[in-house]
Amino acid sequence: MGLLSVIKAVPSTVVKGTAKAMFRLKTAKPQILVGGGIAIATGAFVIAIVNARKIDTTMAVSNAKVDELEGKRNDISASVNLSEDEKKEKLREVEKELNKAKAEGIWKMFQLIGVPTLMFVGGVSMTIGGHVILVKRFGQLSAGFAALQDSYNRYRQMNIAEHGEECDRRYIYGVTGSETVLDKITDENGKEKTVKSKVPVVDENGQKSLYTFVFSEEFSRACPRDPVNTICFLQSQEKYWNTYMKSSHKPVTLAMILEDLRIELDPDDPANDYIYLAGWRPNGDGDNHIDFGIMRAINKKTIDQQENVVMLNFNCDGNIYHSARYDKQGRKIC
Repeated sequence: MGLLSVIKAVPSTVVKGTAKAMFRLKTAKPQILVGGGIAIATGAFVIAIVNARKIDTTMAVSNAKVDELEGKRNDISASVNLSEDEKKEKLREVEKELNKAKAEGIWKMFQLIGVPTLMFVGGVSMTIGGHVILVKRFGQLSAGFAALQDSYNRYRQMNIAEHGEECDRRYIYGVTGSETVLDKITDENGKEKTVKSKVPVVDENGQKSLYTFVFSEEFSRACPRDPVNTICFLQSQEKYWNTYMKSSHKPVTLAMILEDLRIELDPDDPANDYIYLAGWRPNGDGDNHIDFGIMRAINKKTIDQQENVVMLNFNCDGNIYHSARYDKQGRKIC
């Protein structure tokens, strides 16, 4: 059976599984290098401390053996009972033993000192290598995300100029229509009444913005059951993050807010890495205000099934690390 026949005989699921495993391994390479490097360097440090206690004993044994052989060599050289040929033969044997003893001493010292030193250097090199890969990936991701954001903003501006802001809003949220819903609310006098309102119908697969997310019980463990309470909850979170950014004077990433809202994205999908770059900076290039873009909606999953959801469209400044620019190889250039 030829190689081609063997390859064809392998199930496609095995090939796909192997390719996926290799991709995940490549994705996790920096973490493996950093974690492994730290573990090896720590192990080398511990071994060096343990071996330090054996150095004196090992040197003493090695020096004693060398001294004994050198004494034997001197005795042979000074002997008067041996002929010149016998002296040369015996001296040659003693020299071999002496060189062997010195080599063994050097090897034992290398095992005690050199091995942990090489391990430590290797561990540090692995850690640095992992960080270098992460920096390169960050640079490539930053450059790619900045280009994507720029082209997306240009497209939105063209869309608004041609069709208006309402069309742009429907495009971003994936609005496909609207429906009338009845809500029971309590007025200022404590009386319960029913209120009619029109709610947009959205298609969760129709959202076009990087910053648009569905907030519902299906997508977040932090979502309240009632839509009205959900909106109040989100408004309080929006206020909290604005207060945090203004009081701490620290940037806020989209990943921080999504984690707080327990909106989980697939960590194995590299397309989701942009959430660690997108966000807001105090006195940045955006509105200097965090807006969740809260909109109540209905998500029609099937003909007979629908779900009350809240749509979020964050007004991110964009890439908040855009001031750090990188080349194609991931090297920082300014």
